[in-house]
Amino acid sequence: MRKASVMGTILSGVFFLALAGCTQKGASAKEDGKTDGKRFNVKAAEVKKREISRVVEAVGSFLPFEEVTVSSEVEGKVDKVLVDIGDHVQQGQVLVSLAPEELQYQLDASAAKLRQTLAQLGLQNEQEPLKSDTDVPAVQKAAADLRQTDLNYQRAKGLFEQALIPKQQLDDAEAKYNSARATYDATLQQVQVTKASVEQYRAEADLARKKLRDAQIKSPFSGWVKERLVSPGQYLRVQAPVVTVFNGNPLKFVTSVPERMAPWVTAGNTLQLQVEAYPGRIFTGRISRVNPASNEQNRSFSIEAIIENREGLLKPGFFAKASITTQKKDAVLIIPADALFFNYGVYKVFTIDENRISTQNVTIGDKVGSEVEILSGVQENDLVAVADLAKLNEGMEVEAALQ
Repeated sequence: MRKASVMGTILSGVFFLALAGCTQKGASAKEDGKTDGKRFNVKAAEVKKREISRVVEAVGSFLPFEEVTVSSEVEGKVDKVLVDIGDHVQQGQVLVSLAPEELQYQLDASAAKLRQTLAQLGLQNEQEPLKSDTDVPAVQKAAADLRQTDLNYQRAKGLFEQALIPKQQLDDAEAKYNSARATYDATLQQVQVTKASVEQYRAEADLARKKLRDAQIKSPFSGWVKERLVSPGQYLRVQAPVVTVFNGNPLKFVTSVPERMAPWVTAGNTLQLQVEAYPGRIFTGRISRVNPASNEQNRSFSIEAIIENREGLLKPGFFAKASITTQKKDAVLIIPADALFFNYGVYKVFTIDENRISTQNVTIGDKVGSEVEILSGVQENDLVAVADLAKLNEGMEVEAALQ
């Protein structure tokens, strides 16, 4: 009796355990059935074929549009330094001033010699034009003496022919005429020498004036002071550097492009630049020059672009990433960048075929805005998931909705 009771208790426990297991299994089956019955909604996009302009990615640096180290053209002691690093200067603005006393003395000496020589030609100042040789007073006097002695000589010849004067008097008249003739020729020659001296002294005076002007060392163009190299009291020799000035608007952007892309990149192509100092901001420009020769070491050729910099945000020496729009056009497969995910070293996408998810490895090409070129792995008109990728699995049934 007791054994039958124990056995009944054991059977009852087994029954309830089995019932509980069946209940859990049934509940699990019910849940699976609910998942299968209600498909997961997922946004999808079609793989499209589109013609795109190839974009070349490159890195490079900004350079000043113009940069020069201004040097002294004359010797002298620095009197004043009128600018310093970071100052903005205008074209023709005085940067450094040299003491002018010695240069002024040189100018005064040259001007005095010029005035003295001009006086010999009957001129009051150097602004007066040079006279004709025959209009110079000394030449006019020599010409008058020559005419008078010529008349006397002709008169003496006539009187001698009439036997009214002796031969000695005729010879004296002839000698005076010849002397006057020689004096006229010598005076005319001296005037020509004096005129040449005037040109020499005038050039010396002009040079002295230039040196005096050069004591005011000026900026050759508008820009910014990059470096100051002198101090007041310092004595400068000719060609001694004093200030470095650069023009920061526009700027040059210089980079290199692989030689295989040489047919794609030409002068006039636009490019977009990004710098670390202004994340998210795009600067634009155009290629102005393309080096016609390739670098044999790295098999690339250099290009130069002009970038407007009116706000002064960009600085020479900044590093930048460039995207160059080229003339190369290709028909390629495109998908949204949101469809890609990276797993185990390869790019993948979830394709949707007959409402079922499938994982595909893909090879990507260039980025085109918010889309990506696909080189292999999918075909035109395939559907790819573009949202909730973390919730998708291989073989899952979904309901696709084109975005």
